[in-house]
Amino acid sequence: MPSQEIIYKYPLEIPIHWGDQDALGHVNNVIFIRYFESARVHMLETAGIWEKYRDAGLFVVLAKIECNFLKSIYYPETIIAQCGLVKVGNSSVTVEHQVIIKSTGEIAATGQGIMVCADPITQKSVKIPEDLKQLLIKELT
Repeated sequence: MPSQEIIYKYPLEIPIHWGDQDALGHVNNVIFIRYFESARVHMLETAGIWEKYRDAGLFVVLAKIECNFLKSIYYPETIIAQCGLVKVGNSSVTVEHQVIIKSTGEIAATGQGIMVCADPITQKSVKIPEDLKQLLIKELT
């Protein structure tokens, strides 16, 4: 868990689907990674970051993801998935994810991910352009 407080600016409500459950009747662990992805993409799109990557002719790839499972989620339920920035590096961005059970306010999962700025032709990491880096830094506060 990061030492500084993460600012979650773009909460996303997601209803739990019947098919999200596993044989034990709770949301399957792999689905949490999908919730993280939805929150991350929502943040990138809503903040205008996704568009800046496209305008620069670059893309962002997820290089690392981890999940800490804290509480089971059962159907029917709605969750709040959130993603906030932790650190902006030269070519990477570290994000923190959170899944909250809407009816109780309990945190069901947390996790960190690392996204890397990449060139679509070479498929190698590249330095984040300065204007994009400034937009990312702005999202930290």
